[in-house]
Amino acid sequence: MNSAWSKKIDTTDDLILNKNLKIIKLSGGLGNQLFQYCFANAIFQSPSDYVIYDATDYFNGLARRDFALTALGLDGNFVTCQKSISERHNIRYIDLTIVTSLNSHKRWINTNLYGMRVVTEQEICYSPLDQYDFSGNIYLEGYWQSYRYWDVTDKFALKIFNALTHQSLLPNDHLTSTINCTSENICAIHFRRGDYSTEFNKQYHGWCDVAYYLQAMQLINAEEFHVYSDDMLSAQAVFGQIENVKIMDEVNRNEIHDFKSLMRYSNLIISNSSYSYLAAYFAYASHHAKVVAPYPWYSFKNVGPDTPERWLILNRATGATRQEDAFKIITAKISVVIPVHVRHAYLIHAVNSALNQTFKPVEIILSLNGASESARNEANKIARLHNIIRIVEAPISSLSLARNAGIRASLGEYIAFLDDDDVWDPQKLEVQISAAINMSADLVATNYYKFDELGNKHYISNLTSNRADLWKFDLSIANSLSGGSAALVRRDVFSVVGYFDESMPSCEDHDMWRRVAVAGFKIHFIDNCLVGYRMNADNMTGKPHLMLQGELIHLAKILSEGDEYKNSAQKFYERIQGLLNQHFVTANETVGDSSPKPVQSLSIFSLDAIDIGRDRFYYLRRIRQIVITENYRSSLTNFFVKKRPDNKIKFSNLFIQFLKANKILFYSLPIEMYSYFCDSLKRKIIRQSEKP
Repeated sequence: MNSAWSKKIDTTDDLILNKNLKIIKLSGGLGNQLFQYCFANAIFQSPSDYVIYDATDYFNGLARRDFALTALGLDGNFVTCQKSISERHNIRYIDLTIVTSLNSHKRWINTNLYGMRVVTEQEICYSPLDQYDFSGNIYLEGYWQSYRYWDVTDKFALKIFNALTHQSLLPNDHLTSTINCTSENICAIHFRRGDYSTEFNKQYHGWCDVAYYLQAMQLINAEEFHVYSDDMLSAQAVFGQIENVKIMDEVNRNEIHDFKSLMRYSNLIISNSSYSYLAAYFAYASHHAKVVAPYPWYSFKNVGPDTPERWLILNRATGATRQEDAFKIITAKISVVIPVHVRHAYLIHAVNSALNQTFKPVEIILSLNGASESARNEANKIARLHNIIRIVEAPISSLSLARNAGIRASLGEYIAFLDDDDVWDPQKLEVQISAAINMSADLVATNYYKFDELGNKHYISNLTSNRADLWKFDLSIANSLSGGSAALVRRDVFSVVGYFDESMPSCEDHDMWRRVAVAGFKIHFIDNCLVGYRMNADNMTGKPHLMLQGELIHLAKILSEGDEYKNSAQKFYERIQGLLNQHFVTANETVGDSSPKPVQSLSIFSLDAIDIGRDRFYYLRRIRQIVITENYRSSLTNFFVKKRPDNKIKFSNLFIQFLKANKILFYSLPIEMYSYFCDSLKRKIIRQSEKP
């Protein structure tokens, strides 16, 4: 192949003196390396272009995957380098020294190249390349996952296809070589699992669900299907019982073998894997293969390789076509519920942000929860101006009650919540409903930013994971889905998990999202800041007493879920230690001898006294319900009374501080509650103390 990317630079002087040197950073797996290789091959074809591929990450331990281009039989100038980055006038430059050469250019070793301009894919963003300056010596970074960068005719793809297939078959290709892959009656399936099961990849990439493959197989309607996979056990579990499916599990096969095999088929069902995409692309270009491909490609960003118009595109979660999903999106009905209490000055901003959505809600419900006269007047004034705004009454001042009243009165199949002092970015509902349909999600949340009265914004990232199998534990530790204003929930969810807990003075949204996860509903998080939380003195975060009560009630509910949540409950408790200390620590407190103690005295001693085991203080969650509800009572007493390692329990101090802690947290407990818990506690402690 006589193109610029395979050109040989004979001497070190040629390398140093060249003024049109292009160095492409290679990164990622087989598919990513191929995309980068194809980009460079397509763009830099001038006789004056010299192209070098930087494979450093694959030989210094930074890359998670192997260097694959030479194993595919592709030619090029492959090197490893030592690099340093500098910046001048907002332009990045790189100085590098070639350390090794992976082909015959050994004389390049220790060659220094200075002041190469760095060009990233983000700077270009798929803009027409003839509008971008690629002149001079440049160092390029990016994945370049679009054939918009390439020659759109079959000529380019055929050139790459021929380069990939000019070698004789690999030693372990004997089975595939006996198959008539071009037969219209045979279809190849790429079933990607393997490294997509890791935390990072499952979170950001996700995978194609079984429903996608089954629907694609039905549409292809071949007589025989051949499954290629990096996880044979999973492939066997999914396809093993289907009569006309063959699992291609030859000994010593690898992704190079699978890639070259997939290119030979005339029918392909691919995964959201860049290397199966490229195998299908070259097959389509060389012999017009029929291809089924998934969307969305990634879980977190709405990009991915372009797909030829003739490919059939199916939803990777449900198997629905784009047209079917588009119809579901445009016909979806969203109700917006806005609780209104006393913050009348901000209400118009919240309502306007809901009215100005690019995806219009069918209704906006203003739920008056013990609203002040000024807030009520403002709500009525706004409602008269817009016929999609309705008002419902929740006479008691309770955020949960107001949200629940709004849910019961709503008409939409999806419910979005917005606090009366928060705002949405215009695309918030459109992004969420698209994700709800495309990802088959029951709850979709976005990231958020905080803003003050001066308009200053502080962006937040709460995300710890986006894995469906971890949400129930992640949400049992912290509210990584942020507050109520960030969530869109399918209406049917509430009929299963119930409504917001009206007994909780705070943290009711966190409790709801956790219950949704525990019930097995699918949650999807969008890492875009589309919600603005207003910082003002009337926020719940400015009321530590109510926050602490809500946190403790929530902790009791987590414990009642069962033993598998013990570790999560412990982390939850550790997370709220600052809130506990803030509430209990007061100056000049005394203990016993009436002498003044440091700020840590009584309250910290109170916590220590209650700290009979590692899992302390858990019962202080929902005392009233615990007495009535057996599962709360048993779970909390089991966790509360545990013998200290040193077996020293001073009951008098414990009893006194226990009463004080209860008085601080729950001002109006009837005497029966104290008697019940204190008697129970006393019996437990005596039994524990009597044990050898």
